[in-house]
Amino acid sequence: MLNIITNIMKKTKEHLIVYLNGKFISKSAAKISPDDRGFTLGDGVFDTLRTYHGKLFSFDRHAARLFQGLSETKISIPFDKNELRIILENLVCKNTENDAVVRITITRGIGKGGYKFDSATAPTVYAVTRAVPNIASLRRKGVTLSNSVIPRPLPFINVVKTISLGAMALARIFSNTYEVVMKDYEGKISECSASTLYLIKNGKVKMPFRKKILPSITCSILCELIKIEESDIAEKHLLNADALFISSTSTGPIPVSLYEGRKFQTQHPILKKIYSLYDERIESECNQKSKL
Repeated sequence: MLNIITNIMKKTKEHLIVYLNGKFISKSAAKISPDDRGFTLGDGVFDTLRTYHGKLFSFDRHAARLFQGLSETKISIPFDKNELRIILENLVCKNTENDAVVRITITRGIGKGGYKFDSATAPTVYAVTRAVPNIASLRRKGVTLSNSVIPRPLPFINVVKTISLGAMALARIFSNTYEVVMKDYEGKISECSASTLYLIKNGKVKMPFRKKILPSITCSILCELIKIEESDIAEKHLLNADALFISSTSTGPIPVSLYEGRKFQTQHPILKKIYSLYDERIESECNQKSKL
């Protein structure tokens, strides 16, 4: 039985199609130079999208954030938003995944050592899909949070979705929870390592000031669907909340069941309303009901 499972996993990996610099190839055949500045310097940007029934959700917003990041980092790419959509839609189709997480990474390309670069150097563009998390289970059981021992990086990360995420990775390494709560350079709670943080108290939904965190596509959608107050949030506010939840592109809104030793309910009425509204938005944009 173990051999059968191993062979299936090997076959799946070998048949996964990725996009790399203008070509759709098997992931096992994808090769990136060890001199790529994304590898040596973390010099690049990325974005993560979701598909539902094969359709890209909130593509225009994700594309706008990606191209804004490219503009801020002075990285040029040889295609526009419409061509990007075609690339990603073809990638999903080739992997026959109706519901998928799609990540596109763009680096400045191959460097010659040091920080200087040749403006004529072609960027490296890589896109890959992966399976979606079990959203129904996450909504039912909730996830665990703990405080990060690593401070959040400086404000540059509020503007650009950079691939330089060493601080976030280290914060997760030091933790044994699903996510970690990070503080900003002023010592105030900002967001989690890869998701936006919210609390529910006395019928109100609150979150840290959006101007101090990375522009989140999922958060912007939630702010359109429900009223969310922005304010300075301290640990005591989280611990005294009626419920906590986080959101990201991969999962959408999901509840927190445990934070720093305190248990929280995962089936709060406001959370159920948020799920319903969010699922309706997906259905409206992608034309079919999402399988959540």
